[in-house]
Amino acid sequence: MEIKPIRVGLLNDYIGDVLSRDGILSNVRVIGEIANLTEHSTGHSYFSLKDEDSTIKCFFSKFSKEDMKLSLEEGKSVIVEGNISVFKRGGYYSINVKSVEIEGLGDVNRQFELTKKKLMEEGLFDSIYKRDLPEFPNKIAVVTSPTGAAIEDILKTLSERNKAVDILIFPVLVQGKKAPEDIVFAIDFINENLSDEIDLIIVGRGGGSAEDLWAFNDENVARSIFNSKIPIISAVGHEIDVTIADMVADYRAATPTAAAVVAVPSKGNLLAILNQFRKRADDYFENYMDRGRYRLCVLREKVGGLSPENALKRGYGAILDEKRNLITSIENVKKDDLISVLMKDGELLVEIKQIKIK
Repeated sequence: MEIKPIRVGLLNDYIGDVLSRDGILSNVRVIGEIANLTEHSTGHSYFSLKDEDSTIKCFFSKFSKEDMKLSLEEGKSVIVEGNISVFKRGGYYSINVKSVEIEGLGDVNRQFELTKKKLMEEGLFDSIYKRDLPEFPNKIAVVTSPTGAAIEDILKTLSERNKAVDILIFPVLVQGKKAPEDIVFAIDFINENLSDEIDLIIVGRGGGSAEDLWAFNDENVARSIFNSKIPIISAVGHEIDVTIADMVADYRAATPTAAAVVAVPSKGNLLAILNQFRKRADDYFENYMDRGRYRLCVLREKVGGLSPENALKRGYGAILDEKRNLITSIENVKKDDLISVLMKDGELLVEIKQIKIK
């Protein structure tokens, strides 16, 4: 029996239909290493997944990538999940990728939860241990990579807000196996040698995948932050990224830029604060003067009450001897003495005719 020939496109359609109806191939999870990665201008990603024996093409649409937290990189070992489909025009099959995760990420997540639970039970996240940030820091230490967007954003924002603040940069690795050791060394060095100079520490980095940020989930980094005598702002990744360093720090900033904003008041805020102090000083001085004026009036009344003239006005008289000395007792006079009696509207000249003793 002669086999009827079919067109190439029809064959590819048939193969695609067979693959789509296969229960196993409609949802597969495949481990491999990323190779030949191409990021298209449309937002789609094209790459191959390979191991030591074989290679398979992969297509990752921009719509499936929207919730992805990791970055695709050449040579990275990953697990892709998706379905097998046929590219009709090219005549090859590929994985239509729905999600990508780092190989071993499940173990990483378990380690994250174990570390988090351990430190939480020890109280390292408790608010009672959070130190207050200085209101007007003079010198700030920044522990981060010396290259990249994070340090640029921090320096730019600090400069815009207050050029008077001194900045010390402590360059460290922020990802990779040596990163936790670097970060711990920097924090401990600042505390041991510069605690009298540094008012605040910013520890952080820019955004990245969960793998990129892993140094900030390290237990030793968390303990170094907790034991710091100097307040620490954690600024790791983007707003959606939360690391153990964020949980133990005195303040968690959503981004490096946000950390710089929190760290120092702007020039405008400083002027507003100075104006408030000036107004308070003016009000205090005015109140002080008012109280002084009131006390002066009271004293004037008291002194006025002691004045001889005022005593005369109230009906009292003053008795003077011939030498105009005040007579306060009958022992100061004798019979036939001439004395004067001062009254509010005149003076009486009196000759003593008789002295009566009580």
